[in-house]
Amino acid sequence: MTDNNNEMQGSKEGLVAHFNSHNNSIFSYGCLCHKLNLILVNLLKWVSEDSNKQDSLLTEELKGFTNICQFVSSIVGYFNYSYKKYEDYEEFSLKHISITKFQDPNLYSHMKDNSAFSKIPKYCETRWLSLGRSLKSIQEQSLCLLKFFENQLALQKSLKLTSDQVIFLENKVSALNNNEFKYYLTLYE
Repeated sequence: MTDNNNEMQGSKEGLVAHFNSHNNSIFSYGCLCHKLNLILVNLLKWVSEDSNKQDSLLTEELKGFTNICQFVSSIVGYFNYSYKKYEDYEEFSLKHISITKFQDPNLYSHMKDNSAFSKIPKYCETRWLSLGRSLKSIQEQSLCLLKFFENQLALQKSLKLTSDQVIFLENKVSALNNNEFKYYLTLYE
């Protein structure tokens, strides 16, 4: 058993073809975990696209976020393409965690004092566990992300945000505030 890429399963120049040239009684089958993951990801994309076409439980403003992969990529990209934004978020999360721990000691009890949230792992379609890792991280940080995006909107004039950036932040705040969307996120994880 191998993964399902051409270098391994290719019938002309793949590893299996190389072994079959020496011994044609070899039987090869692609990795079941990878195949199952591809099926599930495609199914979820199909359901997402289908829910955009039909009336769904999601409100009109959230229909653009029904593709969870795009939602995750956009949040990861927001911080990955600007070191300054990530530094601002890191500083904000330190304050948020300490204030929240003071108000509710159970909420972030697993986190050490004076520690910020870790960076959200990058989502990559070819890494079949990366979506789950990214989603888990976003869910753990959802309250802090929501507060950070709201804070960014409140400071939009001093931050000199473009209209596209404002729309992006408004969409993220709307999605992270919506209980139906939070439930939708948990279905994907």
